[in-house]
Amino acid sequence: MRVERARKLISVLTLLLFTKLAVSQVVLAPSHSKDASNYDAANNDQSKLGTVIDSSDGEIASDSAVNDDGSDLVIGDHLICNSVECYPKVFEPSSGWKEIRPGQRLPVGLDIRISLEKGTKEAKLPEPVSEGAGGEGNADSEIENVVIDTEGKIIQHSEPDELAEEAVEEQINFVFNDHEVEGGPEPREITEDTTDLTIAESVTAESASNVQAAHEFSKDFAKIKSLAQLSSDEKNWEEVESILDDLVEFAHDYKKGFKILSNEFELLESLSFNDELAVSIRELAARIIISSLRNNPPAIDFVNENYPQTTFKLCEKLAELQAFRGSKPLVKRFLSILDVLLSRTEFVSIKDDVLWSTYKIEDPSSKVKILEIISKFFSERNEAVINNTELDMKTVQKWVNELTTIIQTPELDELHVRSFFHCISYIKSRFKNHVKIDSDFLNWLINEIELRNEAAKNELYKRDDGQLEFDSLLAESRHAIFGNPNAARLKERIYHNDELLADEL
Repeated sequence: MRVERARKLISVLTLLLFTKLAVSQVVLAPSHSKDASNYDAANNDQSKLGTVIDSSDGEIASDSAVNDDGSDLVIGDHLICNSVECYPKVFEPSSGWKEIRPGQRLPVGLDIRISLEKGTKEAKLPEPVSEGAGGEGNADSEIENVVIDTEGKIIQHSEPDELAEEAVEEQINFVFNDHEVEGGPEPREITEDTTDLTIAESVTAESASNVQAAHEFSKDFAKIKSLAQLSSDEKNWEEVESILDDLVEFAHDYKKGFKILSNEFELLESLSFNDELAVSIRELAARIIISSLRNNPPAIDFVNENYPQTTFKLCEKLAELQAFRGSKPLVKRFLSILDVLLSRTEFVSIKDDVLWSTYKIEDPSSKVKILEIISKFFSERNEAVINNTELDMKTVQKWVNELTTIIQTPELDELHVRSFFHCISYIKSRFKNHVKIDSDFLNWLINEIELRNEAAKNELYKRDDGQLEFDSLLAESRHAIFGNPNAARLKERIYHNDELLADEL
């Protein structure tokens, strides 16, 4: 009798265990279900405000998705809203595990796990990794533009690099309650030592010499140096190119990118600026630099603090490349490096004539990049530099003409619209009647204000405070900056009187 009861008890426990495992099963591959198809269709159906003109620069367009219950999930420029609440579009990591909300994008290099207890996807900043954990056994995750759909499945979007032919392999490190998924990367050696991220954030001009020279890529760069020092007959540039090509993949990683730049920036800069080398080698060296800098503030600050002349060198090389055929890939790289470095400098200085001459001969995507650089120069935070710069008003007018023309392009994404509009507004406010604004731009501004006022009737649209703030700025600038300021005051007074009259009634 007891044996029979024991058998029944074992059967019940086995059934419960099997059921629990079946419920907790997780699909790691991208879903091809009907809901995933709806997501893709909605993602492709972008509105005017979310269209990206140059996805190679990492700009994010607005998306849309569908909740499990069929309600709309609206993804704006900064917020994601459903019928109940709004939350940030970009996931904000911390040292502890935090739930990844539907539709959120993840920064590079986070640890991700799937909690079986809560049934949610979670992420956090990477754990400290010991010095000896680097190299072949290091399985740092490289996550770029990862989106969690409304079913909780992970959808991976690979943004193309500046050239269409570049492809970056993304590695996602899935963790179940602190244990990595079977078949995934090998476990990392975790210690309590200071992380590379902490080292990167604390680097200054004085502490730069403390950055360790030894890293997992030391042998690769030592090989490049040895090959470059050989005589002309013995040099094997094909091997150098092969090594650089392998290093590009690692430069995209947050921590590895900083390691590369903090130890090997001078070598990479000399290779990219060497006029005697083939364009392919120079372009690879420049690509490693920009890959290490992009979305990596500590790396940007390191270069700005320790190599402040790099921005001027880039302008000089851009001037030299204008008469050199076949240099367009290299021009793109130099412009991107210049733009990223200027994004975190206290004072922005440029060579206006070089940028203008480059602008006239380059393709549309490079022109957008140049206008981004111009927008960083003509801004309120750069007032001190502008005050001490002799500006040719004819050249300033040329930039205004280009900015007011490109901002009317329907394909231009919202982030560029805001950046270029702030630049146009600043130039007009500072130079007033010395700068002329054409009627086409004013007509576009009036039409844009009407479109945004109509969109503001949507309750979900109103929840994006950043969007409403910019829309309000557009409306105020119509008369205050680009029209008659007296008309703006009159309109405000009439509106105020109407409110008083309504209160009395």
